[in-house]
Amino acid sequence: MKKGLNLGSGYIIFQQESTFFFNVDIEPLPGVDIVHDLNIFPYPFEDESIDIILMYDVLEHLDNPIDVLQECWRILKKDGKVCLKVVYWNNYNTFSDPQHKHGFTEKYFDFFIGVRRKYYMKHHFLSKKIKHVFTPEATERYGHNIKSLLKKAFFHCNIIESLDVTLTK
Repeated sequence: MKKGLNLGSGYIIFQQESTFFFNVDIEPLPGVDIVHDLNIFPYPFEDESIDIILMYDVLEHLDNPIDVLQECWRILKKDGKVCLKVVYWNNYNTFSDPQHKHGFTEKYFDFFIGVRRKYYMKHHFLSKKIKHVFTPEATERYGHNIKSLLKKAFFHCNIIESLDVTLTK
């Protein structure tokens, strides 16, 4: 059976038949298996012991995303994946939450695959995949054509809500 981590789980508890998930959060909420502050390193997991890591709406709350993703790389098995959902830099939700410390662009994740400034990380992921999540208001107003929405997002705020990012070790 595969092993997964749901980091910063909050109340969203993951379990699947094919993967056993450890739900990790800073608060001892119902369903949380491990209470841990994700700003404290190392995480309580062995090297190369995890198949998949989920972090949905978490990375923007943490102090140092570089250290967080380096730690994810350490605990992931070869071919393992980190699946992230992060707030987009140009959306009103990015800094409306007083606990958000970061906003993200598509280029941000180039640093973690060694495309830009390789010295930022000791180890790099092999690949990244990014999917844009558009705001309901943008798709209602401008339609669902991705190319058109991306062009509008270059000039306008609140077109892209978040990014779904997958990094593969």
